[in-house]
Amino acid sequence: MVDSLLALLRKGNLRPTAKEIADEAGTSLRSVYVHFDDLEDLFCSASVRQNESIVQLLVPIPDDGPFEERLQQFVQQRCEIWEATAPVRLAASLQEPFSPVLASILEGARTLSTVDVQRVFATELHHTDPSQQAATTAAVDALVSGAAWDHWRTVLKLADDDARAALFEALRALLGGRR
Repeated sequence: MVDSLLALLRKGNLRPTAKEIADEAGTSLRSVYVHFDDLEDLFCSASVRQNESIVQLLVPIPDDGPFEERLQQFVQQRCEIWEATAPVRLAASLQEPFSPVLASILEGARTLSTVDVQRVFATELHHTDPSQQAATTAAVDALVSGAAWDHWRTVLKLADDDARAALFEALRALLGGRR
C-alpha cells in the first residue's frame, strides 16, 4: 500500500483517498485500515520509504577543497534529490499542516539541510561579514530548498539544466565565489 501511495503521488495525485490507494494496490479499502491506523499513518510510512530510497544520493560532500568543486557537487546532489522527490515532497508539503508527525519529519530534513550548508560552505560563511552570516545562511537555505527548485521547474518552467545553472550561479554570487 505504501508503494501504491507513492505511485499515485508520482502520477500527480497529490491527495489520494484511501479508496484510490486500495484500488492502486489491488486490495480492499478495509485492508488499508487493517494495516494503517489512518491516512496520516500511511503518509508517514510513505515518507519514511521515500527517505530510504534517496539515501544513495546522500554522499557526503567535502567541506574543504576548491569552492567551485564543492559548489558543483553540492548543486548536483541537491538537484538530483529534488528531481527524485518532487511529487512526494509536494504532497508532503500539502499534508504537513495537518500532520504533526509529517511536520516533524520535514522539519528534521530542513534542519539537516541547514547543517549541511553550514558544513560544506563553512569557509565561505566564515569570510562573510559577521553581521550578514545569519542572513546569508538563510538565503542559501532558501535557494537550496525544494520549494525553490519547484519554483524554477514548474512556475518558471526551466529545464533541469537551466534550473541547475540558476542555482549554481545564485549560490556562487551569494557565497562570494566571484571574488
